[in-house]
Amino acid sequence: MSPACTGITQAISTDCANPPTVGVKALIYLANKDDILTVTLDSNPNIINDITMKAGGKAFFEYEGKNDSVDPLTQLARSTYDDRWSHQVRFKVFTKSQNARDELQLMAKVKTVALVFKEDGTYEVFGIGAGLQMTECVEDPKNVDTGGAFDVLLQTDPDKVQEAKLPNSFFDTDVATTDANVAALIVPTA
Repeated sequence: MSPACTGITQAISTDCANPPTVGVKALIYLANKDDILTVTLDSNPNIINDITMKAGGKAFFEYEGKNDSVDPLTQLARSTYDDRWSHQVRFKVFTKSQNARDELQLMAKVKTVALVFKEDGTYEVFGIGAGLQMTECVEDPKNVDTGGAFDVLLQTDPDKVQEAKLPNSFFDTDVATTDANVAALIVPTA
């Protein structure tokens, strides 16, 4: 039997001196899932050390938001025979240019992978196994709260394929190496 199926293996205590940092940066990195060639896993298979893109493939594209405009969510999705995880990333697109509109239309047709940058300086990868699909894209020009921004939801298929695990952490050796690996994957905003 796989160690992952044997049950819990250790205690988890609360570190009162270092409480968790809440929140994510108003920044998300998205890639076409089909452009990913390989994923290098750590000795802990829940940690990704690096991602290699296909030759001629695109990289991760930076989508810049404001304040709390990036909202990732993970939920256990129990089924009859297997437990899976729903990965979701909701974000706002504040640019209303034709290029932004064209990109959103293209995004609706492909599966993506999202790299989320958390306030504590760590990264998480959403959709690396099953991919994320656009299930909502709402433009409400009268919405004062969002300034009429596009409200986009990318998620694993709610009716079919979910992820096998929680979002993977993205980390390699130390913060500097991890940041360099991320920087090598990113196409910054224009």
